[in-house]
Amino acid sequence: MRREDEALITSLAASATPVRRAVSPLRRATIWLAAIAAAAAIIVARLYVPGTMALRMTGLWNYVELAATLATGVMAILAAFNLGVPGDTHRWHWAPLPPLLLWIVATLAGLVVSRPGWGVVGDSIACFNFVIMAGVPMAIAVIVALRRTRSLQPWRMSFLAGLGVSALATFLLAFCHPFALNPADLAAHIAAILVVTGVVTLLGGPILRIRLQK
Repeated sequence: MRREDEALITSLAASATPVRRAVSPLRRATIWLAAIAAAAAIIVARLYVPGTMALRMTGLWNYVELAATLATGVMAILAAFNLGVPGDTHRWHWAPLPPLLLWIVATLAGLVVSRPGWGVVGDSIACFNFVIMAGVPMAIAVIVALRRTRSLQPWRMSFLAGLGVSALATFLLAFCHPFALNPADLAAHIAAILVVTGVVTLLGGPILRIRLQK
């Protein structure tokens, strides 16, 4: 048994009080994702301009990229919720990796096939702002939801939550992206993903940590 587990058991035994059993992580994650999907559908319906997707999705690799982006977000959120359950959750650490790798490969392949220009930095800044603005409310929502169980691995949990939020925000961006992906735009996307993931990790880690009594 790990030293952290022994300390947790000792702390819980010293201050044990009746608690309501937590809903299963799969169900909690599904409820969270469904709520985010409903809110996102309403917002995108108001912002979407007919024909926008046709400008963004110029080839097969773009559709693979979009599917992989969504899969990365969903798997990362599922992994974050599962890390709040004691036991063997190590397999969930790597759950988002396959779709994340596919996302990267499909994005680069799409650029190679379409051969766009370098792009305009001003247009890319709007994409950066969108991912940040879409990510903030989702980040708050996921940290609040994850506080129900917390974790012995708070930094890993918050990192996965941040990755999930940034991937889902990037997925939503595709519905409001009026031009094909280009290198300048990709750089803005990467920067926004790093910012959202980093902020959620740094802020979520202390919040999601289980505090042990000494």
